[in-house]
Amino acid sequence: MRSSLKVAGFLVTFAVGVLSNVLRYKVTENATAGYLLTKDLRKDLDLPSKLVRFILHNSQEHDDLYIDNVELRLKEPIDRDKRCPNKANCKLSSLLSYSEIDPSRNIANGKEEWSQIEVELLDINDNRPEFNKSLLKLNISENISINSSIELIEAKDNDSPQFSIRSYNMTPSYSEYFDLIYENGKIPQLRVKKILDRDNSNIVWNFTFYLTATDGRNWARCKVNIIVQDENDEKPVFEQSSYTVEVREETSVNSSIYRVKAFDNDAGPLNSLITYSLHGDSDSTFDIDKKSGKISLKKKLDFEVKEKYELIIAASDSGEKRKTAKSNLLVKVLNVDDEPPEIYVNRESLRPIVEGVQKRTFVFYIRLDDVDSPKNSSSRCRVNDTRLEVSKVPEYPYLHQVDSVAEFDREATPFVSLSLICSDVANNKATHAISVDVLDVNDCSPKFEKDFYKKTIDESIPIGMTILTVKAIDKDEGENGTVNYRLTGEGSHYFSIDKSGRIMTREKFDVDHANQRNLGVDPSSNSLTLSIVAADNGKPSRNSSVDLHIRIIDVDDNPVVFDSSSYVFRIQENFLPNKVPLGQVKASDADQTFNKFKYTMKTRELENLFFVDSKSGEIELIKKLDREKSESYVLVILAESLDGPSTATTTVTVKVLDTNDNAPEFLFPPIDHYRMKVFSSTEIGTKITRLEAEDIDGEENFPLIFEAVSQSPFFEITHDGYITVKESLSNLINETVELRLTVRDSGTPRLRSNRTLELSIIERNALPSQLDQSSKRNLIIVICVASLSTVVIIFLLAAILNLLKRRRHRGTPKFDAVLSIRDNDENRGLGSCIIHQYPNRLNHDSFSTDSHHSNDGFLSKVRLKFL
Repeated sequence: MRSSLKVAGFLVTFAVGVLSNVLRYKVTENATAGYLLTKDLRKDLDLPSKLVRFILHNSQEHDDLYIDNVELRLKEPIDRDKRCPNKANCKLSSLLSYSEIDPSRNIANGKEEWSQIEVELLDINDNRPEFNKSLLKLNISENISINSSIELIEAKDNDSPQFSIRSYNMTPSYSEYFDLIYENGKIPQLRVKKILDRDNSNIVWNFTFYLTATDGRNWARCKVNIIVQDENDEKPVFEQSSYTVEVREETSVNSSIYRVKAFDNDAGPLNSLITYSLHGDSDSTFDIDKKSGKISLKKKLDFEVKEKYELIIAASDSGEKRKTAKSNLLVKVLNVDDEPPEIYVNRESLRPIVEGVQKRTFVFYIRLDDVDSPKNSSSRCRVNDTRLEVSKVPEYPYLHQVDSVAEFDREATPFVSLSLICSDVANNKATHAISVDVLDVNDCSPKFEKDFYKKTIDESIPIGMTILTVKAIDKDEGENGTVNYRLTGEGSHYFSIDKSGRIMTREKFDVDHANQRNLGVDPSSNSLTLSIVAADNGKPSRNSSVDLHIRIIDVDDNPVVFDSSSYVFRIQENFLPNKVPLGQVKASDADQTFNKFKYTMKTRELENLFFVDSKSGEIELIKKLDREKSESYVLVILAESLDGPSTATTTVTVKVLDTNDNAPEFLFPPIDHYRMKVFSSTEIGTKITRLEAEDIDGEENFPLIFEAVSQSPFFEITHDGYITVKESLSNLINETVELRLTVRDSGTPRLRSNRTLELSIIERNALPSQLDQSSKRNLIIVICVASLSTVVIIFLLAAILNLLKRRRHRGTPKFDAVLSIRDNDENRGLGSCIIHQYPNRLNHDSFSTDSHHSNDGFLSKVRLKFL
């Protein structure tokens, strides 16, 4: 980047002449060689002439600039940090002389002028901070005062102050002990915030951290280790301020009688190294090891000569400024005797030991009499039980006090047999036996003989019956060991328990009762769980509990019942047996346990059609059913309990659903190619007869439809079976018209039957006209009517019986009786009487008679219908 600046000059008196002005420019350090400082010196100097000669006078030390025609350029890159290290301002200076040129003569025209050129070198942050070492080790005294400063190390940065060191930081900061202080241009320091006592184990005495210097862009790091040096500022301290040692007078020479110990809290190896020395009247009798502090006997002791020695023990450290501590040692010489002391126990002071007490408790006193040592000051006593401790009574040297110092358990030892052992200085021993009672406290809970109890009972168990006896033992005595019982838990109201632990029933059980399942009885297992609580009479009372699992066995005391008093199953007729059940009957017993039954069919006559699974109650079909034979079957099913005598029956009605498996059958014409006579004079639209048919399938397959297979131009057949004259028959005399008929049902699939009816066309006068012939015919008709009446009565009786039998299956049957009188073609004058009976006739909804008369008044056909 180039920046030029023209500044108003000022006059400077110089050896070479007078400077007219100063030209100032700026350039960034390390600019490339040939860097252009100004394009035209003439313009910067405000010279009117275009022909000017410039001469640059660089210093001998630095030849940094050169002139190219009228341009001022930099000769080579300049490192500002080397030219002006750590300086805020850095400038390049040169003198410039110039004069105008006469173009004609190419010489200076006028006097030579002078100017000074100043080029300011601008710094860039191209140097990073540097420490002169990577590790700084400092040792400081532990006695350094708070707010004292510790000088660290300074980092150097060759850039100008603008890009020099800005800040320091330390990691970790140890802010509890120091503050890092830095003032611009100075060496960073640590200011002490806390007393650094090397002898305090809670104080850090070895600090290691990283000191980081940054100029805002670059950084440098130095590892600093500060060690707090120990000062010998602590004096040794004895474990005790004074010592007392008893030494028997027969102790051998060079024997160790005692060992003292002192501590020095200084941390330094010499400051804490202790040596011991003895002072006083012990120079010839006792000696002390300088390092260990062990005191030994140098010569024989004599109680009669001297009973005690008072010594001074000195402990000194090995520091530069040695410190010493002193302690007193009293050595008592013990007399030796040969008579054991006599033991007396003050039984009035004897107190029983209370069990469970952990603190020291007085029990009794021991008095000793020793003829060898009347003061008994050196006698010792002990007991054979570590839970007791013997100590001297300070005010009375002949008395010893026995205290309990541990816990006693009366349940383990109701009394303590003690053996007292006392000895004098000569170790002459005496013994004494004594028994001490242990007083009970309520520290034991009742304990059951078992961890839990189980019992199985019948639900029929009577009230007041004992089912179980439990027992809990409390090792305490008296009221503390008296146990009472109670029952808790859901379902405990069924039972009671007395003081002896007998558990008896209090209420009646019924595991089959739905409400009882909500009163503690588990329905999945017919069991309940109670807690038996045993509590003593102590204050406070102690208790324990165990679980009682009671399983109640169900008793078969409820009858067998079917889910329904009757069942209805339906099946399509002609259904092939495939072991798929028609349905299932199910029996149950309110008793939860007794729910296994055997199923049998009591209707033996139907065993060839149906099968009952004895376990599941499923009813299966053995062979196909025909609705036309029977519309329904009634089965009687028996359920017998496998666990008792209880039984139950139910009825199963199997309804056979109709299938269209029968084609309708013609009743009239009764046979194929049946012949019937029709007068040629019969008028058009006259119904000459009606076709009759029956279908033994169910009513869902009705109505029956009559049709002609091939249409006749003379007759029309309606769907309901009427044959009507459609054209004149006069031209068909003595001819026969053949009608091919069909009848079909309305079921699925549709079934049909065919029949041929032959109609003979005759003239009316072709009938016999003799009176006697008519009389004969009438007589025949009367006979037929009488016969028909007899038949009708018989049919009525049969219909009533059939109605009673089949009322619920098929309703009231229908009967048709047709009386036909037809001429005998071969025997004129004689007639024949034909009676047809057709059950389930179609379109017969009332009782009626229908007769056809010929034109000459003779009855040719009588038809009767019965419903």
